[in-house]
Amino acid sequence: METLQILRKHIDNAENFLDMEIFIQILNNVEKQLADDEGSERLVRCIDLEGFDACGKSTVANGLVQQLNERGQTSRLLNSPPVKLRRFRSYFDEQDELVRRAYYFLGNLITSFDLKTQSDSIITILDRYWPSTIAYQIAGKHNPETIDEIQLSWPKCLAEPILIAYITVDEDERCRRLNKRSATIAVTDEEKQLAEQAEFRRQLDFIYRHKIPSSHLRIIDGTPATETVVNNILDLYEQSIEN
Repeated sequence: METLQILRKHIDNAENFLDMEIFIQILNNVEKQLADDEGSERLVRCIDLEGFDACGKSTVANGLVQQLNERGQTSRLLNSPPVKLRRFRSYFDEQDELVRRAYYFLGNLITSFDLKTQSDSIITILDRYWPSTIAYQIAGKHNPETIDEIQLSWPKCLAEPILIAYITVDEDERCRRLNKRSATIAVTDEEKQLAEQAEFRRQLDFIYRHKIPSSHLRIIDGTPATETVVNNILDLYEQSIEN
C-alpha cells in the first residue's frame, strides 16, 4: 500500500526519529492485517464525529458515551490518532503534507481494523476518522477552482461508520471556544490556519459537505446545548440502524 511505502521511505531517511523499531513494528502489523483482511462487512455500528477544531466534537463525544451508557448501551470512545500512534504525532505534524497525511491514514487503518472486529453489542464513537484525513489533504494541496471537480470513493480497506456527523458552528462562536480552550491547550498549526485563512475554511467546509463519499453523512448544528446535540445525533443513529 502506498501509505506504508511513504512512511517506510520517510523513516529510512529520517534523522533522530525516536522509537523507530516500535514504529516499524506497527507498519509490519498493519501490512499483515491488510493481507489477511477478507473483506468483512464494511458498514459498522459507529458514530464518527467530524468538524473543525473547537466545534465541540470532544464534548459531544463524551456526552454520547455518557448518554448511551445511561441507556444501558455499551459504548466506547476512540480518538484520532489511535493510542499506539499518539507518541509520534508531534513529529509527523511537523512533516510535509504527504507524510503527515500518510501518518493519519495509518491511524485510520488501525481504527478500521478495530471497528471490523468489535462486538455487535458495542457502539463506537470516533473523534475524527478518514473524512478529516481526506478533507485536510485536499484543502491543503488543491486550488479552489479544481476542488469541485474531485471525485472520491470510500477506501475499500476502511470500515465505514453507519453515521457520520459533521458538526458545525458559526466562525465567531468557534473562535470564542478556541480562545477559551487555548488558555489550557496549545493551539496547533492547523487551528491557526483555520482561524487566519477564510478561503481554507470555505474549502474545507465544502469538502465535508459535498465531497465525502458516504450516504451516511449528516450535518449537525453544534450551537445548541450539548445535551440537545447529543440527542439529535442519537436520533439520527437510530434512524440509520432502522434503515
